[in-house]
Amino acid sequence: MLEAHARTGIRNWLLHKIALEDWDLIGPHLEPVTLKDRQVIEVPTKPITHAYFLEMGVASVVAVDAEDHYRAILRRNVAGVGPGSTA
Repeated sequence: MLEAHARTGIRNWLLHKIALEDWDLIGPHLEPVTLKDRQVIEVPTKPITHAYFLEMGVASVVAVDAEDHYRAILRRNVAGVGPGSTA
């Protein structure tokens, strides 16, 4: 098991709070990326291939309903985790 100090550089609230046993499972698969302003990270009808655990900034999901009304959902901790998520 990784020691607690293995997550000291992690600023994402969700990743920082998970049990160390869970961190052992996902930690080795994480890599830092820098997203550009207004970068599209999820596209309707396309498979979601990555989850993004934000350390700073805000991601939003913009959807259009049946009446062509735009809806925005802001997310602070994670993006790209699929429909119906409440992250």
